[in-house]
Amino acid sequence: MASATRLALCSATAALALAGCGDDEAESGSSEETATTSTRAAKPPAKGVVATIEVELTEFELNPLNPGVQDAGKVAFEATNGGKVAHALEVEGPKGEVKTKEIAPGDTATFTADLGKPGKYKWYCPIGDHEQEGMTGHVFIAYDKIDQPDQPREDDGPGSDGHGGY
Repeated sequence: MASATRLALCSATAALALAGCGDDEAESGSSEETATTSTRAAKPPAKGVVATIEVELTEFELNPLNPGVQDAGKVAFEATNGGKVAHALEVEGPKGEVKTKEIAPGDTATFTADLGKPGKYKWYCPIGDHEQEGMTGHVFIAYDKIDQPDQPREDDGPGSDGHGGY
């Protein structure tokens, strides 16, 4: 019995010690012009952000390919490089381009873009020929609220529900 108690106490002490390890330094907030890169989970979206789009970048795909957001406004992006080479993410919004710096394999970058007008916005990997290799798609913003002639297809490929995430 005493050895079982001692074992439980040692296990709890080890768990507490491991939980205390790591980097507790706060990340700086992201804005439309900048992006942050980290290996930690992203913070919750800032006040005023209508949605967060999480995307995985691999060779040579964006997953999901054509996500959507119900409402126009500031959209947070969390791009994780699940590939074996460096990638980045760029969104061409109504107020210009917003992009990450180069994202190393296994890292995550976050940024916020003002997509305050309903519509379809191009996003892609701007590194080398990655865009031409297939790392390109569209972000649909409040698409069901405007008269668009090219609605998202029923099947937009793996990881997509074909309706821009609605």
